[in-house]
Amino acid sequence: MCKMFGFYVADREAPGHAAPNCSAREGIAPHLRTAGIYAPDASAVARFVSLMLAGLDDDQRQRARTLAFPTQDPTIAMVVVEGQHPPVQWSSRADGSFAVLDGELYNGAELGAKTPPDPPARDDASTILGLYLAGGRDALAQLDAAATITIWDASTESLLLYRDRSGLAPGFYAEHAGGVIWASDIETLLRTDLPREMNLRALDYFLAEGYVPAPWTFVEQVHKIPPAHVLICRRGSSPALERYWQPTGQPKLHLSATETTERLGDLFEDALRRQHAPDVSAGALLSGGVDSMLIVGGLTKLLGASLDTF
Repeated sequence: MCKMFGFYVADREAPGHAAPNCSAREGIAPHLRTAGIYAPDASAVARFVSLMLAGLDDDQRQRARTLAFPTQDPTIAMVVVEGQHPPVQWSSRADGSFAVLDGELYNGAELGAKTPPDPPARDDASTILGLYLAGGRDALAQLDAAATITIWDASTESLLLYRDRSGLAPGFYAEHAGGVIWASDIETLLRTDLPREMNLRALDYFLAEGYVPAPWTFVEQVHKIPPAHVLICRRGSSPALERYWQPTGQPKLHLSATETTERLGDLFEDALRRQHAPDVSAGALLSGGVDSMLIVGGLTKLLGASLDTF
């Protein structure tokens, strides 16, 4: 993991300024992994960072890092809490472009071998940044991930907030302070002075269907990034959601029953191989159904050893 070029990295201090008075909500933010702000007012950026750090407990504060760009009067800043699984990674280029990966990238090695970045990638965040700078927004469709990704494109002064194809990783945002704020959980955003106004359309949909569709949340001012979408923010423009990937159902496969079984088995084993983290212990909760038994059987075959089950 490498530091972002041009970024101020500190344990506790806000970038550039002492914290002005702000209407912080009291309490601890136990779920914070990443939170960020992109706003034209550097004092608003400083207030947000100070507020995020104030919401951490002592242990989190020791593991927190503040990333801000540029180093003087920053317009974009992030608070990252390290030491979690999966780890948060970041990477940068000399011009100030950067990427922050909050989650897991399953095909990082494959992408790095196919399109080796310059300079060589040190981790998955480096691979993502190189892929984007070479291919633009459309290149994000190649990512097989369970993650939210923040990309700052210094050449166009554009901020991109990515959510994976299936929406496995959470990502929330709100327009605030003349720009946009975002975080890995809603509670973090509600520590700011955003109004806590109920989204009645979301409540109505939830009571009828049992879930809240993106981009709605129960809070009127807070939105979630839909799966397979990227939120693009540019100076002087309102944030815009764009879809970067769409399932097409192509090409159609014409296989026999035996070929279909073999193909499905290969895809299943490949999914297990991609998503299994070799550096952590694996276990499984058994429901007694076919799906959990298949996963346990596949992981046992992949690991060559028995698996802890519960």
